[in-house]
Amino acid sequence: MNRRKTDARTLNVYFNYEAKTGFLFWKPRLAYQFEAKIASAEAICNMWNSKFAGKRALTSPNSDGYLHGKLNSESVSAHGCVWALFNGEWPSLEVDHIDGDKANNRISNLRLVTRQGQNRNSCRRSDNTSGATGVSYSKNTAKWRARILVGGKQVYLGYFEDIEDAIIARKKAEEQYGYHDNHGRAPLVA
Repeated sequence: MNRRKTDARTLNVYFNYEAKTGFLFWKPRLAYQFEAKIASAEAICNMWNSKFAGKRALTSPNSDGYLHGKLNSESVSAHGCVWALFNGEWPSLEVDHIDGDKANNRISNLRLVTRQGQNRNSCRRSDNTSGATGVSYSKNTAKWRARILVGGKQVYLGYFEDIEDAIIARKKAEEQYGYHDNHGRAPLVA
């Protein structure tokens, strides 16, 4: 995950970071940063600067909705670059967007976590019908069932007459197993 062509300590050569928005902007480049193939390095540099310098960088959403783009012919994520700008190294784990907004790359919204940590800060699934993650209605028992995923296995928390009791059981289990406070939030609408 952290093997990159570009040394993280040099990212400030390429980007300006805007703290208020979390946006990255391309810095003007110098001729030595370009390899002369068809035209001179200076001509290529001038062309690049006229097209990109000062403009937002890494703005293309990938298939998962994270912003990314090319840096030195390598695909990089905006959140990975922001993390690396502030920490001097590429992320060794996953970068989690605390609020669930994949475009919010403010450093205060980013944290380094394992895949399990990432999963414990996910939004409520779009096919959820109860309005609470891990809570569903069982037609067989005519009760509300609460469950939680721990170590890749479903842990059943019980059946409840009242949905509120099932939600309380689920929330207690989330706290017990280290789920983030934001886990189960409503999905963001694009």
